[in-house]
Amino acid sequence: MKIFEKVICFSFLSGYVASQCTPDIYQKEWSDLTKEQQNAAKKLKWNEGNWDLTYGVNPITELRYGKVKKSKTNKKKIKTAVGKWKPLSNAIVKKNLNILGIDSAKCFDKWIHHYRSYTWGELGNVETKDEQAKTIQVAYEKMKYTEEKWNEEEEGPLVECKFWEDLSKDESRFMEVVGYVDLDWRWSYYPPIDKDKEQKCITRMKTIYPEKYFGNKRIYNPKICLSKDYEGLYINDKGNCVQNQKCNAYGAYFICEDLLVRKWCDYDCTQYDNCECYSPESYCNSYPEWYETINNGDEDTCVPKDWCDIHEDYYGGDKKAYETDYVKEMVKAHDCF
Repeated sequence: MKIFEKVICFSFLSGYVASQCTPDIYQKEWSDLTKEQQNAAKKLKWNEGNWDLTYGVNPITELRYGKVKKSKTNKKKIKTAVGKWKPLSNAIVKKNLNILGIDSAKCFDKWIHHYRSYTWGELGNVETKDEQAKTIQVAYEKMKYTEEKWNEEEEGPLVECKFWEDLSKDESRFMEVVGYVDLDWRWSYYPPIDKDKEQKCITRMKTIYPEKYFGNKRIYNPKICLSKDYEGLYINDKGNCVQNQKCNAYGAYFICEDLLVRKWCDYDCTQYDNCECYSPESYCNSYPEWYETINNGDEDTCVPKDWCDIHEDYYGGDKKAYETDYVKEMVKAHDCF
């Protein structure tokens, strides 16, 4: 038996699993993950919304590998910019990150965390294989970061405000060196994490790319407005595909369902607190399977159908016909089975 075969045999018999670094799994859409991968992601507090970044961000991404795991000195909940994280046992972290192909400090800190909590000095100690950026610190310097900008003592470089398509060839190259790809760059987040920072970025970006903005809204690829995956989150406004306003999104994407909102934004629902839920009349015409018109005496109002009616009418009472996991959860929450 070859030495390699002996190692594999021993690993199998001992229950040991070698560390994985195949981040392509992490770049897949939720629907493209295997059931095993989805279950592993759920163990680490991901769900369909914060995995695809259609709503929210998993606090795990704000922490370096060592902080994700529980230890004698790391047991309490950790507050991050996107919510709180309670450290998990080493066994849970390693097993499930291994299934997702990102089980090692080096791999996780690059592809998931992007070294965001590292000090400027620590960035200089992380070597890369890139000839033009021998360390992660140099890679960030190539994107116009300085120690002061990294520590937020000064305004960050313009690269922080750019969409992936706005990056120069060099900027996108060094973004990849620090672990970002176009699928998970921060401008993909919905809704924005830091609204004040977003507004400042819009002001800066409109000056440089005025043709890419409609008022204070970024113009997106028209295909996004045509995609059912983003229905309600983006709208066509005078020929421009832009993000829907937050209160409109509440009625469109979350279809005025408090339980659904809480499920998808349980890390921070502040932005929806002042929104009055309503459904445009057009929804009753366009989506009769989900919306219906009722008479309130003086006028007709378009409202979402009861979840149990949706379960019966739209899905024909067939659990296998559910398009996404949240539909099953909502029907169950309303005791429709």
